Amino acid sequence: MNKLFIFIPSEGKQYFNYYYKQIFDFFKQKGLKNVNQNLYEPGKKDAKKDPRIKKDYKQYLSRLSQADLVVLESSIPDIEAGYLICKAIELNKPVIALCLEGHLSNFLTVIKDEKFNLVEYKENNIRKKLEIACEKAKQSEDKRFNFFVSSKQLNYLNQEAKKMGITKSAFIRRLIMEYSKKDNLSK
Repeated sequence: MNKLFIFIPSEGKQYFNYYYKQIFDFFKQKGLKNVNQNLYEPGKKDAKKDPRIKKDYKQYLSRLSQADLVVLESSIPDIEAGYLICKAIELNKPVIALCLEGHLSNFLTVIKDEKFNLVEYKENNIRKKLEIACEKAKQSEDKRFNFFVSSKQLNYLNQEAKKMGITKSAFIRRLIMEYSKKDNLSK
């Protein structure tokens, strides 16, 4: 993992800036490039007041798709964070959602996806929790493999994926997950 997309809600800056800085410092020390760095960072002006945000929505999503890992600080409920989590999962990106202990959102606790990692931290263990979460995210990275299908199978795959509004890869992954759930129930 080299590229990282960090989202920090600017509304929490006055309450959580100390933790935000620790998160940025952790990833900076790891040598990971934040592809979202021209938005909110501790000590910089609020991104939501930046008029470029509305103009650059497509670039914003492009930066999200470039990332190998998506990290969100979610101690303050934020609709944009929720949207980014859903979009990142849709793009099959590993997601780390961080919450300061005592600030856990019920919304985040119901997300069930193998690439989603909800991490509650305290002031004295944020680095350790980030290390563990990064290792888990690294283990969830996709592995590529290719295979051949007939034209008929490919047409079916294209049609069904299009109907569902997902990629062919996502459709195949979904089939595998459904099959594995059935297989686990029969054992």
